[in-house]
Amino acid sequence: MLKSIKIKNFPSLKNFNMEFNSGLNVIIGENDAGNTSLIDSLKILFSKKKIDMNDSMKSKIL
Repeated sequence: MLKSIKIKNFPSLKNFNMEFNSGLNVIIGENDAGNTSLIDSLKILFSKKKIDMNDSMKSKIL
């Protein structure tokens, strides 16, 4: 179970920390607040296959 996540230098999430509760966690926020970036970072974390990213994302992750 994922208990927390810390993200740095990811699009819209320059220095982000989040603690998860047991059970269901809901992610809400205003437009352009980083909701999709959080989901994208979780996809990368849990993915077993290559994820296509634009060059600006690659330079920040690698």
